[in-house]
Amino acid sequence: MSFMNREKRRLERKAERYLIAIIAVLAVSIISRLGYESVAGTSDGTNDSEVVEQVSEINDTEETEFTEETVVTAADVEFQEATLIRVVDGDTIIVSIDGKKSRVRLIGIDTPESVAPESSGKANTEEGVFASDYVKDLLADTTTVYLQKDVSDTDQYDRLLRYVWLKIPEDAYNVNEISTKMLNGILLLDKVAEPVTFEPDTSYKELFEYIYTTPSELLN
Repeated sequence: MSFMNREKRRLERKAERYLIAIIAVLAVSIISRLGYESVAGTSDGTNDSEVVEQVSEINDTEETEFTEETVVTAADVEFQEATLIRVVDGDTIIVSIDGKKSRVRLIGIDTPESVAPESSGKANTEEGVFASDYVKDLLADTTTVYLQKDVSDTDQYDRLLRYVWLKIPEDAYNVNEISTKMLNGILLLDKVAEPVTFEPDTSYKELFEYIYTTPSELLN
């Protein structure tokens, strides 16, 4: 789900809540004018002023950004727990899933090469060594990671293509959580990696570009 689609959904829900609130107030006003005492003091003790206060509370609550979205996205995203074995380079790790070793390529990002064989035609660089060492230091005390799949399962090298979370987020599409709990996002925030997206795995394309181009102090 893209950032723009999530924002559109939030605004649509907000508009629906305001419409329901307005209808509720109008209904109370109309029925009250007709002289029905049951509205002025309902069976559960709610009167007109209390109804208005409840409507106001609904509107105030909606101002909390992505409150419902947090629940929806958490329910929509599946995480696969894995044991971290070692770091290969800046964008590749090896994990164990149910006792089986798998090489995992972090999708949506790219770091310079550091362990490419000569036969690959790719040049290893100091920047690549730095990225590799950076990830090794970052994950030094990490034993468990949580893998999130996009569309593709593996690449041409039979590596799992995954977003790698260090902690399970409450909202998998929240910028702050991505940049502090997802390894892919952390490397973008710290400018160790660059955003590189290939079809069809584009769920985080806009968010990754935003994290990479936005000063870190503005994300908190």
